[in-house]
Amino acid sequence: MKIFIIDFSNSTEIEKRISQDVEIYRESMDGGLAYKSISEIMPDLVFVNYHAKTSHGLQTAMAVRQRKKTSKIPIVFINNAQKTSHKENEIGEVITYDQIETYIQTAKNTNH
Repeated sequence: MKIFIIDFSNSTEIEKRISQDVEIYRESMDGGLAYKSISEIMPDLVFVNYHAKTSHGLQTAMAVRQRKKTSKIPIVFINNAQKTSHKENEIGEVITYDQIETYIQTAKNTNH
């Protein structure tokens, strides 16, 4: 399983919660580069950390969702109980850090 993380913070909290049998890709500086990389890598899941630069993560996720090639990739916002707008729920799911590994295991079971 391949997971792409869009995280404009210095935190590695998402990575810490992912088991070792997963390929992890990350972009933390440039939403445009994340968009390009996702279309090249074609991950099974995209996690967007909602902690830092909320609008950047949302804009990148919207672009990924609108692109035909990447439109079916599940997008999951990690908000850790922060308030979200309705846009996140239209694009994907919203979960907390504690739900990351359970979400991944469910996705793995669904894909097999």
